[in-house]
Amino acid sequence: MITIVTGGTNTYKTTYVENFVAGMENADGILSKKRFLGERFDGYFVEHIGSGVSNGFLSLSVPSGDRIGEFYVQKKGLEFAKNMIRKAIEENKVVVIDELGLAELSGRLFYDELKLLISKDADAVLVIRKRLLCRYLEKFPQLTGATIIEVTMSEKQDEKLD
Repeated sequence: MITIVTGGTNTYKTTYVENFVAGMENADGILSKKRFLGERFDGYFVEHIGSGVSNGFLSLSVPSGDRIGEFYVQKKGLEFAKNMIRKAIEENKVVVIDELGLAELSGRLFYDELKLLISKDADAVLVIRKRLLCRYLEKFPQLTGATIIEVTMSEKQDEKLD
């Protein structure tokens, strides 16, 4: 079974997924968490769910040879994340990939891992930004039967409700 967690920018999709899989003994894969330099947003690091180990992944300030939009791709973090995703697939875990974006739609970053996950009919929790969801369902029709959870409230909105 595949679950897709979707929502707009800054709707705390990663926090939702982290809490969603916390009680699952067999969930593994990666979370993409925001990285800050002081108060300034600088990109993302990837965190392995099983071990809590993290690596830099996308950066606005650390140059590298490959770019995705405005971000420099950190090769070590990308390889680390790919290895953790592949390991989760091989071990028949519930595979978590946070987050699939434009890069995967164009055959980059975690595209091969997504294709492998689909070909193995693996259970998964995938994070896909809402504005890209239709494109994913068109490109990967195997995802059309997925359970879709839309995260709509930000943490700040939650605080206002208390």
